[in-house]
Amino acid sequence: MPNPESDLPAVSWLRASVLGLLLLIPLQGVSAGSVGGQQESRERALENIRREIESLEARLEEVSRDRDDSAARLQGLGLEVRIQVQRVAEVRAERRLVEVRLAEAAVAFELAEERLGSSRRQLRRGIVVLYRLARGGLWRWVLTAPKVEQALSAIRHLRYLSWREAFAVERYRGDQATYRESRKRWQAEARRSQELLASERGRLRRLEELRARQKRIVEALDREQTGLAERSRELLRRQARMTELIGFLSGRLPDVESGSPIQRFRGVLDWPVDGEVLTPFGPRIDPRYGTQVPHDGVTFTVAPKAAATAVFPGVVVFAAEFEGFGITVVVHHPSRVFTLYSGLELAEVEKDDVVSSGQRLGVPGARMYFEVRVEDRPEDPLEWLR
Repeated sequence: MPNPESDLPAVSWLRASVLGLLLLIPLQGVSAGSVGGQQESRERALENIRREIESLEARLEEVSRDRDDSAARLQGLGLEVRIQVQRVAEVRAERRLVEVRLAEAAVAFELAEERLGSSRRQLRRGIVVLYRLARGGLWRWVLTAPKVEQALSAIRHLRYLSWREAFAVERYRGDQATYRESRKRWQAEARRSQELLASERGRLRRLEELRARQKRIVEALDREQTGLAERSRELLRRQARMTELIGFLSGRLPDVESGSPIQRFRGVLDWPVDGEVLTPFGPRIDPRYGTQVPHDGVTFTVAPKAAATAVFPGVVVFAAEFEGFGITVVVHHPSRVFTLYSGLELAEVEKDDVVSSGQRLGVPGARMYFEVRVEDRPEDPLEWLR
């Protein structure tokens, strides 16, 4: 088909696009009310998706206020995934609406193109008729007509032809404007459809990235939980070995004969180191995983240049490296009570040394662990200290 406008590109590709869209979105046999109802339904679905996104983003903002907690981070990431899923649904819903408008615009464009071509052919035929009449000497025949009636008839015919061609010109101009507007609308909808398609692909990539990140975090948390559980088991083993050591020492050592029983001074003993309590006595529950971690003593943070000192007179029964505890000093007090000082960088006493209350036992590191055991049973050290 010839191009209806000399300044327009060939439109064979347009026809193919229109036919493709018509196959994807059938419009024949569907009433205007039905199409309108489907359009309203799609628009409501799109609005519901957008409200869901707003709700999820509000929840995400709340969760994001506590990003240091792993559970909160994972929950926040889960919300991000859900938001991204809704954003993909949003752009798909909008693209379906645009595809409907694009199909409608394509049909209107096709009709405008055909009408413009018809107007152009009709205008061409009229111009050809006028040209042939002019070449045949119609005006000369009018001027030389033997009768006035013949001349008037010829003039009326010329007036009709002129009016008809003027109408054809106006119709062509109107059809030309309609064609251009239809083409403009079709091109705009086509561009919007491509933009939404690119946006959908981008959002899908983002969704995959979030899901991959979510998977990595879950795997990392699983590894961390497994490591924590193993650490808990290792601490249990260490506590068991320490209990065995104290039990062994308690069983093989005679009671310290001299001195007052340490029980008389329960609650008034000096602190074994200058510092603050970091971890109190008793098993701890990990806040993230719920794993129980044993803790039979007290862990202190150590002040600069502080020394580990004996809380009561006794005999050093152990002064060496102990697996899992570092350099450890154990002091045997009257009434078969033992105090344990571990996490030392240096021991300043040796086995069988007799120590007095407040005597230096060694140099602690940044933290020092302290236990009080009656026989081989651990008790809360803070109940013994003042």
